Amino acid sequence: EEIRAMITALGTGISKEDFDATKVRYGKIILMTDADVDGSHIRTLLLTFFFRHMQDLIKRGNVFIAQPPLFSIKKGKSLQYIKDEREFVKVMVKRAAEGMVVRYGEGAAKLEGATLSKFINVLNEYLGFYDKVNKRLRTERVTELLPKLDLSKRTDFEGEKKTQPKKIEKLEKELKKLQKELQFKDVDSRFDEEHNLWEVRYVNSQGAEHLINWELASTPEYRQMLSKFKQIEPYMEPPFIVEAAPNKGGAGSGAEGSDGDEATTEGDDARGGTGTGEQTSPAKSAKGPKKAVTEEVAKATARELFDYVKSEGSKGYDIKRYKGLGEMTAPQLWETTMDPERRTLLSVKLEDIAECETIFTTLMGEDVEARRKFIEENALDVKNLDI
Repeated sequence: EEIRAMITALGTGISKEDFDATKVRYGKIILMTDADVDGSHIRTLLLTFFFRHMQDLIKRGNVFIAQPPLFSIKKGKSLQYIKDEREFVKVMVKRAAEGMVVRYGEGAAKLEGATLSKFINVLNEYLGFYDKVNKRLRTERVTELLPKLDLSKRTDFEGEKKTQPKKIEKLEKELKKLQKELQFKDVDSRFDEEHNLWEVRYVNSQGAEHLINWELASTPEYRQMLSKFKQIEPYMEPPFIVEAAPNKGGAGSGAEGSDGDEATTEGDDARGGTGTGEQTSPAKSAKGPKKAVTEEVAKATARELFDYVKSEGSKGYDIKRYKGLGEMTAPQLWETTMDPERRTLLSVKLEDIAECETIFTTLMGEDVEARRKFIEENALDVKNLDI
């Protein structure tokens, strides 16, 4: 019924005999769905319909995609809408960094201000790609080794049957050092004679076999993990000591800008806990006029540091994550998504019709095996996933 009503409203007809894109009644046909994965699925179905039955409307530039926000953050009378998770993290990190100093490398060096913000944002991206690689390897201690060894080029895996590449040799030695602790059943290296490439194999405590080879190292998520790690490597020296920067009025100091609202969000990190190895030591001010209070928090890992900074940045805000457009009031929907003066639209274009045809046929066709293969090969390239 909904599709029939849409066809009637557009006025173009639908069959091959009577479809006429020039009769369309609207200059802009805007697809407006929820900002989460369910909304993306519905949007894909609608795009498939237009691609299959009204392709000329796409070619003429009539089809657009609305960009509703995924978050709203409110503090006092101030309300801000944020389009996605990445932008949300940037906002929280920037706010937290205004009142923080992070010491690393046994406390000898420090990060603050814009440098700290950049480090935490790149760290967030690194952790995202790290998690994708770790889904394959299933052992964090192993995944942590790879950026440090910089196994990034095909030549790192190439060699002769009797000549093991240096980086492969080093990786095998490192895994054997961990074998007893992680209860690996086996660790070895093997030579692929067909491709003249070496690979390292380990069998975990459950008997599952995992390979570190050129096939893994050439994946987009692995390359991105190494690229992001190189940007932050100089600062990856835990433990990290977090302290409020004196007189900056940021998240750690308790001050909150000119509106004077007090922090309302509780919890030490994004997961509601303090993390392993955390130590907190607030410096108490003497009696009399209030002075800046410096609070030190120790974080044992970079992930704990990221969670803490993100959480500190969110303190004092009323944060809402929209599950769907139905959670917005009519004025909110107008203000964020529909108002021509303020809205953001994505124009749908056909850059490569043949490629589009292949993808739509694979995802929406009746060939289950082809769809399964496509999902398996591309699942790790997904950037956002709501569960």
